Amino acid sequence: MATGDGDDYSSIVAILASHTALCMRCFVKMTELSPDDVERLLRKIGEMFRIESTTAICDGCLAERTAYRLV
Repeated sequence: MATGDGDDYSSIVAILASHTALCMRCFVKMTELSPDDVERLLRKIGEMFRIESTTAICDGCLAERTAYRLV
């Protein structure tokens, strides 16, 4: 599990920049971070960029869940 905020931050920004809507499970799977770490980094990124979280079809697993994406 990664712990360096810089690399983790960059990984999540890169995923969001690809204009995909992903659920927490898919973020965790793609980044190998804990759900708490992903949530913390999404909040941090949300201070600079607008991140929408809404019930939607996740582009990663195609399940209807709360998904996160850049607006």
